[in-house]
Amino acid sequence: MMIAARKADVADLNDKAQTILKAEGVLGHEELTIRGRSFNVGDEVMTLRNGRGLGVIDGSRGVVENVDVSAGELEVRLDGDRVATLPTEYLEAGNVTHAYAITGHKAQGLTTDRAFVLGDDSMYREWGYVAMSRGREENRLYIVMGDGGGRDDVGGAIERPHEVDQLVRSLERSRAKSLAFDPNGDLSELDTGSLKIEQQQIYERLSPGPRDQTRALTQLRDEAERIKDALGRERRIAADAVRQLASMGAIARARRKWDVERLRNRIKDAGKVEERLSQQLRDMADEEKQFIRAQKDREQWVKQQSPLVDRAQVIENELAHRNKALLRDRENNLPKYLENTVGAIPERPSKRKE
Repeated sequence: MMIAARKADVADLNDKAQTILKAEGVLGHEELTIRGRSFNVGDEVMTLRNGRGLGVIDGSRGVVENVDVSAGELEVRLDGDRVATLPTEYLEAGNVTHAYAITGHKAQGLTTDRAFVLGDDSMYREWGYVAMSRGREENRLYIVMGDGGGRDDVGGAIERPHEVDQLVRSLERSRAKSLAFDPNGDLSELDTGSLKIEQQQIYERLSPGPRDQTRALTQLRDEAERIKDALGRERRIAADAVRQLASMGAIARARRKWDVERLRNRIKDAGKVEERLSQQLRDMADEEKQFIRAQKDREQWVKQQSPLVDRAQVIENELAHRNKALLRDRENNLPKYLENTVGAIPERPSKRKE
């Protein structure tokens, strides 16, 4: 698995990997192109959004097993050996990408035999730890070198390239330390505009993180309960039909052939519905496991980002306090032009509503 910090590098690495695999004949010839991105049998892919009823969540990984060009669908064998069919609507929405290379955020919680990490000056200590600990057997770090550097012109001694020094400095930098603000610190000296800018910057840093799966888990479990209720009803219907058939004697069955056929059809139909609902429950149980794993990854990520989260909460509280103070000030001190139009503010609060 390849890992990079920038999305542009991830996209470039994915394109290069697919091109090489096509040239070597590893991928199938039949190709489905969606939004300028092509998918072939054998491609490693990853989903980017929860798919209710599809059995995938944000971050599900797998290998394309079948390409249906006419229907615009992909069949993907997910980790865990379960096959999911991804329809055109899901693909057209940009919810699937190649997974030869991923960002550091997407790599959290994943393990692979070998990890190949593309380093640059945007790296920092915490990111480097996550990226360089994904491989069970091997982890390699690569950097892009400029031309012409390497040996001293006089003695021929090997010098450490500038790019290496720059990368080392980046990995020595701790974002947690640089962002370890005091949650109880006084923000009164900062103007509102600066606070809003800082708040936006924090949100931009947090936005690429793993998605909160709490709501999706709740919806999935509620749906599972509804299916269990429906399954119970079908089983009761079948059991009731079996009892009615058992209560008929040979003569009654001969005389009431239509009723016998109706009861047998009811048992048969209930069995088909039971099998379909049972399969849905099995699929949903697998989906729930994915949600739980994804939520654990998010909790770990939130813990790592706690300095930013704490700072964002402090800023949000401060801005809310300032907004309330501003509203009170405007309420108690009307502009002159407005006071001349509507009159002075009544002293009694009950009169103000009028």
